[in-house]
Amino acid sequence: MPTQRRVSPVIVRAARQVGENLSTWRRIERITAAELAARAGVSVDTVRRAEHGDPSVGMGKILSMARVLDILPLVVDAFDPATTEMGRMRLAQEVPKRVRRQ
Repeated sequence: MPTQRRVSPVIVRAARQVGENLSTWRRIERITAAELAARAGVSVDTVRRAEHGDPSVGMGKILSMARVLDILPLVVDAFDPATTEMGRMRLAQEVPKRVRRQ
């Protein structure tokens, strides 16, 4: 029997907040969960799971839903290190192509 990894409470809270935000964006756009699912190429169950903060919903599916909701650039920018002071400082330093531990 496969063992399930315990998900950190921090991740659970973040997934819940992302799900709530996804739901809010969907309602702002005035589309149903079924419409979002059809346009994003996912199941209605996947939309519901994402909106309820299930951290096991895959990144590709979240990004597909974000594209339909016209917020994909916001998601991409959230991961851009150049959008934060710390990220810009670190980018100014030499960034290695890969990191290895010896």
